Amino acid sequence: MAFTVPSSNGDNLICLSRDDASKRLGISSRTLYERTAPRGPIFAVRFGRRVLYPVAEIDRYIAEQIASQSDEKNGGAK
Repeated sequence: MAFTVPSSNGDNLICLSRDDASKRLGISSRTLYERTAPRGPIFAVRFGRRVLYPVAEIDRYIAEQIASQSDEKNGGAK
């Protein structure tokens, strides 16, 4: 399920629940938990007990993973 969350700059962030974010990434909820800041590189927003993941953050993480795999295939060259 997607949620719209107001941000400080007046824009609205589209956020995903933990289950939807893990499905979008193709990983388990447990793996997503382990990769969520401060344990890992994925930023999440907490509202009380609910943890939400901005879609832009999930997309950034995917792009970062693709770039790092491309670098590895090219011998680390940029």
